[in-house]
Amino acid sequence: MGAASGASHIEVNNGVWYQFERFITTTNCTRFNAVEHHALGTQVRSSTDKGVTWSAPVIAFAPVSNTLWACAATDGDAYYDAANNKWRFLFQCLDNTTAGWRGCYAERAGSDPMGPFAPISQNPVINSGLLWNQICNTPQDDCSIQSGGPGHVSDEERSTYSNLMDLTTGSRFMDMTAFAGMGIVE
Repeated sequence: MGAASGASHIEVNNGVWYQFERFITTTNCTRFNAVEHHALGTQVRSSTDKGVTWSAPVIAFAPVSNTLWACAATDGDAYYDAANNKWRFLFQCLDNTTAGWRGCYAERAGSDPMGPFAPISQNPVINSGLLWNQICNTPQDDCSIQSGGPGHVSDEERSTYSNLMDLTTGSRFMDMTAFAGMGIVE
């Protein structure tokens, strides 16, 4: 594993805190624009004392060559689905082609998220442009103005909390212009 960096969140299940966080791998990823950088993955650690101490991190989802997450599998949201006894993980995925950020999905059976999550075969579950190009679809939209016009915004992440609120972020990959929005999920 590489170093931990940014983009983390904590989920609590049966009194145990689980921190999902980005980690930087030692694997290089070269995108279509020939910029080389370290690939990003997601790791998880646990705390039984409300964050006073933490376990060593374990990899939940790592970048894999020749996949939709060859360069990044990170910055998502995991939650425990008690009715189906599984953890669900919706995350940003980035390959090394000309495609932008997408949303991918993975699962882990059981009540313990400490270990690898398995991707589903239907990935990506959110294609680049699916969300934000619908929101920033007129020249008058602030996000459209900032990104260079309609159709220039790529989707990054969609996280649903208790089926009540929907937090969505997006960016334009070329200059990393970022957007965030929230709405009621019905």
